[in-house]
Amino acid sequence: MTRLVEDPVLKQRYEFRREGDALVIEAWVDPGGGVTPHVHPGMEEHFTVLDGELEFLVGRKWVQTDDVLVPAGTRHAPTEVSLGYFLISRRQA
Repeated sequence: MTRLVEDPVLKQRYEFRREGDALVIEAWVDPGGGVTPHVHPGMEEHFTVLDGELEFLVGRKWVQTDDVLVPAGTRHAPTEVSLGYFLISRRQA
């Protein structure tokens, strides 16, 4: 079962589901949306952009890409360039 979680402050909407040992998150980011840089010490995240354009902070570098793997313990943040729709897959490291 999935449900939509809306965050009007960060201008994002999320749906969560389990696929095996991964937590898969569908995320929609509105113009001006995104999250502050953060770290997951024991979890890697794989971002796949399905529509729109996003930039990702990975470590100390900003990259614009459709696919990025963020290792556990690495500072990161996605931010919207144009209306973005993407998947996040999280797994224990």
